[in-house]
Amino acid sequence: MPEKVSIVHCPDDDPISLTGAVAHALALLGSPLSRIRPRDRVLIKPNITAQDISWRQGVVTNPYLIRALIELIREQNPGEILVAEAIPFGLDVKKAFSFLGYDAIARETGVRLVDLYDEAFVHLPVRDGKVHRSMEISRPVLEADYLIVVPVLKTHVATEISVCMKCLMGILSVEQKRKFHFSGLCQSIMELNSEVQPDLLVADGTVAGEGNGPMDNEPVGLGKVMAGTNSRAVDLVAARLMGYEPEKIDLFCMCTEQWGPLPETEIQILGESIEKAVKPFKRPVTGVAPREGATQMNGNACKTCAGVIELALRRAEAMGLLDQLTPLRISYGPEASRPPMDGNNLIVGKCLSHFKETGYFVPGCPPQVFLITDGLAEMAGHERKFGSGEGYMFSDTEFLSDSG
Repeated sequence: MPEKVSIVHCPDDDPISLTGAVAHALALLGSPLSRIRPRDRVLIKPNITAQDISWRQGVVTNPYLIRALIELIREQNPGEILVAEAIPFGLDVKKAFSFLGYDAIARETGVRLVDLYDEAFVHLPVRDGKVHRSMEISRPVLEADYLIVVPVLKTHVATEISVCMKCLMGILSVEQKRKFHFSGLCQSIMELNSEVQPDLLVADGTVAGEGNGPMDNEPVGLGKVMAGTNSRAVDLVAARLMGYEPEKIDLFCMCTEQWGPLPETEIQILGESIEKAVKPFKRPVTGVAPREGATQMNGNACKTCAGVIELALRRAEAMGLLDQLTPLRISYGPEASRPPMDGNNLIVGKCLSHFKETGYFVPGCPPQVFLITDGLAEMAGHERKFGSGEGYMFSDTEFLSDSG
C-alpha cells in the first residue's frame, strides 16, 4: 500500500480553525489517533531549538498547533499526555516552554511538560549501523505507547531541510547529539530513524522558515499543516513543497542507498496537491565568501560544511572577532593542503583531523556553527560561550569502521 501524506491549508493562530485543520489532515489519513487506547501514555515531541525566539520566526513549533493536537488526543481518553523536548546544548527548555506559552497550555489542558534532560537515557542498539553501535535515547520516549513528532518545515544549513527525520534528534542525550555532529550528521540521523519510528508526524507549516536555518531563518507564512505516519515520506513531500528536488538531498540519497527506494509515485498525497501548495524556499548558504584578511584553503569541501563555516564567520564578524585575528587562514575540505604552522590557523571538519596540531581545530561532519564561532572567540583571547570544545572530540574507536 502507498504511504499517505496529507496537506491542509490552515491559519497560524486561530485555535478553533487550527484544530479543524489538524483534524482534517488526520481524517484524510484514516484517523490514526483512533489507535490510542485508554490508559496509553502519549508523548508529543515538538521542535523547540531556541528558548527566546517566537514561533512566528519559523524556528520553533507553533504552540497553537500543539494545543489543537492535544484537544484531538484528549478525545481518545489516554492515560497521560506528555509534551517533551531535549533542547540544544546550552539552552533551557523550561524557559522555552514558558516563553512560548506551553506552560499556559499545560495548565489549561492537564498535559505534563517534560525536559528530557531531567529524565533517564538508555542505550538502544543500532541494527545494521554503519556508524553507531548504539544510541542514548530518552527513556520516556521509548516507553511511550504513542509517539507524535511535530517538526517545523524549515531549511537547515547542515542538512538542507529539517522536518521529521531531523527533528527526532531532540530525543537524544547531549553526548549523543555531539557524537552525531562528530561522526556524520546525515548518516546518524538515518540510523536514528531506522530504530525509532513515530506513530504519527504532524509537520508545522503554519509559519515555516527559509534561508539560513535552523536558527537564522526568515519566516514564511506558508499556512499549511502536513501529516503522515512515515517520516521519510512526509519529508520527501515536504522537500517538494519547499521547492527542493529530494533526489539531490544527501539524507534522502543515503536512505535510498541503505533502505531502498521510496518512489514518490508510491506516496499518496491527500488534500492539497503539491502543485497548489508548493512555495520555493530560499536556500541556506553553501559557500564561504572572500574576506579581506582571511585566506581560504578549500580542499573540495562539502557544500554543507562550507555553509556552516560561512554562517559562523558572519556571527564572528558581528562580534568583531575577525578584525582581531587578521591574518586568518581557514582550512576545510578533505583535499586541503597542510597549512603552515605560523599565524592564526582555523582547521575545520573531521576530515582534517590529521592537521589539528597546526592550528585551532573544530571537529564535526559538518561542524556546528556555534563551535566554530566559539573557537574563533577563543583564538582571539575571549571566553567561550558554550564551554570547552573537548566534549566534541571523540575517538574513532567509539564508532564503527565507516564513521569517517
